[in-house]
Amino acid sequence: MKDLLLFVSAILIYFSHSYGLYRIYKLNFYSDAQDESSRRSSVRIVSGFMTAFSLAVVVAFPNYTNPVVAMPGVYVGLVLSMLLGGQSHGPGDPYSWMLFAAPTNFVLYYWVVQLVAKRFPSLF
Repeated sequence: MKDLLLFVSAILIYFSHSYGLYRIYKLNFYSDAQDESSRRSSVRIVSGFMTAFSLAVVVAFPNYTNPVVAMPGVYVGLVLSMLLGGQSHGPGDPYSWMLFAAPTNFVLYYWVVQLVAKRFPSLF
C-alpha cells in the first residue's frame, strides 16, 4: 500500500511540474488555438515532460530514490536490458534500461494525461 501511495504521489508531482513547464512553454512559444490537434499536442508535451522527470529523478538520485517513483518503465527496462544484454544480475550498461523505460513511461503518462485532458478540457 505504501508503494502504491508513493507511485500515485510521484505521478501527481510529475504532472504538476510538467503542467507548470507546459504553461510556461505555451505562454512563450504557442498559439492560442483550441482545436483537437493542439490539445493532442499539449498532451504529448506534458507526457514527455513527465517521462523526462521520472527518469531524471532515478538517474540523479540512485541511492536515495525508491524505484517505484519511475514505475513501470524502470522495471520493464531493467528486465528487457538484462534479457537482451545477456546479464543475469542487471543490465551490462548502467543506462541501457532507459531505452525501454522511456517509451513505457511515456505510454503510461500519455494515458494519464489524456484522461485528465478529457475530464478537464479547459486546462489544455
